[in-house]
Amino acid sequence: MKKTYLLSILVVLLILGGGAYYYYQYGSNSVEIAVDDSQITFQQDLIQWQRPVTLTAEQKKIFADRIDAAQQKIVKGEDLYGAYLASAVNKLGLGDLSGALADYQKAAAINPKTYIIWNNIGNVYRDAHDYSNAEQSYLKGIEVAPDFPENYLSLLDLYRYQSNLDNKQLERKYLEYMDKNDTMELKATYSKFLEDNKRYDEAILMWENYLKIKKDNPDVLQYLEYLRGEKSNSFQ
Repeated sequence: MKKTYLLSILVVLLILGGGAYYYYQYGSNSVEIAVDDSQITFQQDLIQWQRPVTLTAEQKKIFADRIDAAQQKIVKGEDLYGAYLASAVNKLGLGDLSGALADYQKAAAINPKTYIIWNNIGNVYRDAHDYSNAEQSYLKGIEVAPDFPENYLSLLDLYRYQSNLDNKQLERKYLEYMDKNDTMELKATYSKFLEDNKRYDEAILMWENYLKIKKDNPDVLQYLEYLRGEKSNSFQ
């Protein structure tokens, strides 16, 4: 239960009518794509998701029907950006990484200035174990939208879990990106790095300083309680 404290800081899920929704910004418009939450497992990153190990025939048909609907829009030239996104999301549901990547890239060609499309492309490359292209995609997302934390978070996770960086090199990355994007999300992922390395005092001090500016945040107060408990347990 206590391990969920950090997730409450990192993850925001919007559940409407039994479904989960992604929103992709396209200029002043947004594209809404509905995905049944029974078919999706959400990870730390809002965009990253994995299909179940086994899909039922009904689930496969749902994904296939949505792909067909998106492809019909593409043929008609209707809302191409949203249609390519919808096609990509549902191809991922069927485990078609190459097909999803191709559709995401077509969406990026239409509107390359949205951070979310580069995060999605990076995630597909990451899941295909193409870490070099994943890194470049996240960096592109940071370039086009440096104020949004998602690509920083994905890039730091990539460096932490899929690179040969040692802890000192990795920490320099955390501090570099926190300097560029001083958001709660980056503080949270750096705090997890400190926690995993048993550096509880530094993590506690960071959140205590945060609360001097942003007072009475219940998630942070709860996480501070958890960190203090972990510190106490480490001495036993």
